[in-house]
Amino acid sequence: MLAQALRYLNILPPPTGLYHTANTSIVYHAKKVLALGEGGAPYNLRMLCNGIVETLGAVSTNIEGSNSFTAHPKIDPDSDEMVTFSYNVEDKPYVRVGFVDADGEAEKTIPVHGVSRPVMIHDMALTQNYVFVFDMPLIFDPVMMVKENKLPFALREDIPGRFGLLRRDAVDDKKMEWFEVPGGFWVSHEANAWEDEDSEKVHLVAIKISGFDLGSVWQEEDREKPYLAHWSFDLETKEVTHQPLLSDEGQVMEFPVINPRYKCKKSKYVWVNLAERMNEDYYFVRIGKVNVDAGLLDADDGLEAVIHLPPGLNCGEMRFVPRHEDPDMCDGEDDGFLIGYVHENDNSGAYFVVYDAKTMSSNMLCKFRMPTRIPFGFHGYHINESEFANQLA
Repeated sequence: MLAQALRYLNILPPPTGLYHTANTSIVYHAKKVLALGEGGAPYNLRMLCNGIVETLGAVSTNIEGSNSFTAHPKIDPDSDEMVTFSYNVEDKPYVRVGFVDADGEAEKTIPVHGVSRPVMIHDMALTQNYVFVFDMPLIFDPVMMVKENKLPFALREDIPGRFGLLRRDAVDDKKMEWFEVPGGFWVSHEANAWEDEDSEKVHLVAIKISGFDLGSVWQEEDREKPYLAHWSFDLETKEVTHQPLLSDEGQVMEFPVINPRYKCKKSKYVWVNLAERMNEDYYFVRIGKVNVDAGLLDADDGLEAVIHLPPGLNCGEMRFVPRHEDPDMCDGEDDGFLIGYVHENDNSGAYFVVYDAKTMSSNMLCKFRMPTRIPFGFHGYHINESEFANQLA
């Protein structure tokens, strides 16, 4: 019964990896549009020119021994290799990392034996040579679901967390490096990760959350709010450093995005949603442009510009779209658009909107009212013209 309940909640994958909602995110890889949710296998979708979306069916996870697949795989923009992972709470190994080539064929699966307890891992990060595994103390506890009517995971402050670094050219996890950090937080979404060219340091920018019950994390005045953080990992000294990139620790930050062409390498900018409290609840009503270089020097200078949504509207995750498909035609890393859905606060309607990511003007470049209700969602994806045309039938 417990396993059935966990599968219903998308916490455990179904026995075949099929028949789950796959409603968390979308990616495009190997000429396929994939709908993802960490409770099962990806679903292959096809976008038609008349706006209809076809579900072609579930596809292989390409992770040997696993029926599940993260909602946040990472695609190297230079090689088009996709790196993904799965986690389970039933038996060891609790985590597996999968590597998929540019044609969508499985390259290898590496079980991560260093994760010794069943934990929830929502996201990952990728550099040119390393894969990040977030082994945070968000530990599986089924008693909470049965006795307290909560999701069966507890964030423990008395157990340290760990960041794992697995080399992309590894054949197993025997030389995986682990960096221990204090407990009491987890990483919800990463923005980017990269390596220094002139040192043995690896960097990560991501959202740090000190609590798993998002209601209490956002509402309790004395609790640290989710914020955009930077971690540095020294491969020689094994030292970990951490700092916020913005100074306002009282505002809620989530859904960081970057120019996807800068994935796995150093990027200067991150765009992140900023929430404000209204009527005892929080709404994402601003979009911040974060200058990572400036934020590392002084968190007071990290926020370079802000888009303010019109009154009565709030947004989900925005996506950065380069202004031109040809990178040589773009005027810098931030030359592009922020696109996404905004919702009326009373849930009466939704709009598709476009903002200028370079100027960060609060004036929308365009705004389309959607003909039907669009539920407040999680993550999206922009399919460009060439990707649309090259979809496999």
